[in-house]
Amino acid sequence: MVIAANWRLAPFLLQWSNPAVFIVVAMLLVLLLSSVVGLLTGSSWGYIAAYLLIPYATLFHGVSLVPFVTRWLPVGIRPAATFIANLMVLSLVVLSHLAARRESKAKIAPAVKRDLRRL
Repeated sequence: MVIAANWRLAPFLLQWSNPAVFIVVAMLLVLLLSSVVGLLTGSSWGYIAAYLLIPYATLFHGVSLVPFVTRWLPVGIRPAATFIANLMVLSLVVLSHLAARRESKAKIAPAVKRDLRRL
């Protein structure tokens, strides 16, 4: 959805004459795709990619990770709304990461206790 909402960035991928612009836009797409795949599979690298993606998309591109929401707002407050929306996404990713770590520790703890009893 984010790629579809920000299709205006796609022509920059075809600008081979300016490799810096190509690298900046390609990095956004690589981070976006790797964080989506990693978070859907529950991998820890997905969280790392998301932690890198959110500030990168906010600071360098001004892209909201909550598509279409900021377009409904007046132009004057869109940058602040983008920042707030991406901050909310970051907090949800952090909470999800903490919950996933807590769940994995809960699965590991009984096995560790069982192994310690054997000693």
